[in-house]
Parts: sequence; structure tokens; C-alpha cells
Amino acid sequence: MERLILLDWDSTIADEENQINDSQLQEAIQAKIDQGWYIGLNSDTPLERLHSWWKSLQMNGPIIAEKGAVLWWPDGQDIVLSQTSSTFSAFRQKIILALTQRKGYALFFGDNTQFIRSVNKILCNDTMIVALDAYRVCSVGMFVRRIIDGMLVCDLSATESIYELLKSLSPPHPLVSQIDLNPNYGFLSVNALDTDKAYGVRVLLEKWAKCNEVIMIGDSMADYLLLPDVRHWAVGNAQHSFKVLAEKIASKNYAQGCVELLSTI
Repeated sequence: MERLILLDWDSTIADEENQINDSQLQEAIQAKIDQGWYIGLNSDTPLERLHSWWKSLQMNGPIIAEKGAVLWWPDGQDIVLSQTSSTFSAFRQKIILALTQRKGYALFFGDNTQFIRSVNKILCNDTMIVALDAYRVCSVGMFVRRIIDGMLVCDLSATESIYELLKSLSPPHPLVSQIDLNPNYGFLSVNALDTDKAYGVRVLLEKWAKCNEVIMIGDSMADYLLLPDVRHWAVGNAQHSFKVLAEKIASKNYAQGCVELLSTI
């Protein structure tokens, strides 16, 4: 591997609705592969979900998942880089047990992103539902929704009630983060503190190959890797702080911006 392009997923390739807003992205990726580039993903998202998108876009490079906690190379096995997998497994079981015993709450355990995207109405006597991600290895992520007339509604008070529950269950572990609450999406997450996207890339390069060119395309400071010889490019919707440090900035947003940036190589 000599030349590598890594792309973030959320708010870089995918828009706020988790959609790809440019049908030419797969074609643009294939054009770079034909020129000898490896194209992969570096995201906060779990490996299994990233891998399905990786296949749909016909990429050929590695995947760094869960903020550097999990690393995967094509035709190889995934490697857990964080020391927290057993801690998060026990934490997840506590959450499941607590929610199944809590009146008025329903629990979905599986591909919670797809569940939230695809379910418009639900027949349920409970008043709230928690969609817990089953794919995460070294983190916990969940959507919280209030059920009103069968509709799933993002509600701050419902999310805050689960936040308090997580606080009471969260393990007192030095490598486990505080609970992150995103009120706009009704999303709660807890992550490992011993890895990040830069760490995942560093291990990748040490283990498999030395690259003479590495490009990271992203939208936020979490995508700024602080590694020597890594070039940083920003999509048009990227945070100002990331754009200030980026070598190239697309005029277009999300996948359209990715296609624009790839076309400049």
C-alpha cells in the first residue's frame, strides 16, 4: 500500500439524514482505485455498519471504526485496539437488563441507525423506546424516542431520563468517557478513551504498510489526525476550525464535496 485516502462517514459522505447526496461517488472512488489508490473509511461508526457501506461503494482499503477502537483490512480479520471491550460488554448488558425491567420503556437491540431511519410508526403500549446499537464493541450508542400515537418523536425530556439511567450504570473506568448527549438527534453515546482516529491510522500504517501519501477527508476536528505527512481535506459543510487547518476545501457539501475533492487528484 503506497497511497491511501480515508474518508469519514457521518457528515462527510453521508448527510444529516444519513443519505449519500451524489450518485457519482462510487464512480469517483473507482477512478481513484484504477489510478492505484487505496480508499477506506475512518469513522466513529461501528465496523459492521461501515463494512456494508464500504462494500456498496466498492472500496478497496482499510476501515478504522469506533474512533480508532477497531481496525479492519480487506481479506483480514478485525483487530480491537482498545482495552475496553469487556468493560463495554458488561455495561451493555446492564443497560439491557435495566431497560427490560423499567416500566413504560421498549427496547430495540440491533442496527439502531437503520431502525430509526426506516420505522415511521410502531404499535406499542409503552411510552418510550430506546434503540441500542448491537454492533458496537468498544462504545455504547443509543437513540431515545417518545412514542406518541404510534409515531417516534425526538423528545429532550425522554433523552434526559435515559441519560440519568446511564449515569447510574456507567462503569467507573479511567478509559471510559463521560456520556455525550446530542439533543438534536436524541442520541446518547459513551466511548473508549484509549483510542482515536489518529491512533487507528498510526497502528494501521505500522502494521501493514508505509505510505508515501495519506489523505484524510472529513468534516470536524475529530478528523484532524495530528500525524506527520497526513494531508487533510474538508467537505464544504465542515466545521470552520477544520477548514482552517485543511489543505483543500470543497465548495460542495457531503458526498458531492467528496466527489469534488477526489476529482482534484
